Amino acid sequence: MKTKKFVRVLCVCDPKGPDYWLNSTIDTDGEMLDCYVNGQGSLLDNRDLNVHRWMVVKVARGDITTRHHRSCFSRGKILFSGPRVEATSAKWFPSGLVVGATRRAGAFGTAATGDGGGSVAGTSGTAISGAFGVSKAGYGGVAVSGHRGSSFAGGYGKAFAGNAGMATCGAEGMAVSGVNGLSVAAGEHAVASTGNGGVVSGMKGGVLLVKYYSNNCLRVAVGYVGEDGIEPNIEYKVNSVGGFVPAVGP
Repeated sequence: MKTKKFVRVLCVCDPKGPDYWLNSTIDTDGEMLDCYVNGQGSLLDNRDLNVHRWMVVKVARGDITTRHHRSCFSRGKILFSGPRVEATSAKWFPSGLVVGATRRAGAFGTAATGDGGGSVAGTSGTAISGAFGVSKAGYGGVAVSGHRGSSFAGGYGKAFAGNAGMATCGAEGMAVSGVNGLSVAAGEHAVASTGNGGVVSGMKGGVLLVKYYSNNCLRVAVGYVGEDGIEPNIEYKVNSVGGFVPAVGP
């Protein structure tokens, strides 16, 4: 006789909708309940996660099916129902790779969460979060976030954010964001790099890198803070010929 393998699934649903609890099972027919595995979820976009109901459900792996790009199941045992901070805690998901989780790590440690999560690591640590997440790393650390995420790293650190995200680093560090992103080199002699349509800012001795297209060819504009009219603490974008111009007009 085969032994069933069980997994814990983090579920988020709108508390204003009808109650879909059926004894110790959850009915996922329709769109009232979104279920995610391994930190993926659509409820993150333009919604306040704290107002939703969060549940941890024990489900047999064989009972999970994929429907409309969602992980769904017809039955499971509710282990917890309540606020996000408790549902996404290490008690239920030790790895932290779930939607909306918050994890912290000390010096040289690694903190990782899923979409919409918050990761904080100390000196020389690594903080990783998914889309819409916030990652913070200390001196010499690495902070990484996904689409529309925010990453912050201290001096000599590296901050990476996805498209439309924001990356900030300290002195001698590197801040990198994707298309339409914002990269800020908040310390001296740091590098701020962004994708096409992005904005950069730096301090004294900093280097600004912006990708742009000219004649259907990808190019990189390079600017040096303190030279050619590029001033510290001013946000710049690149025009069609690769020149740095203030991102916000007078």
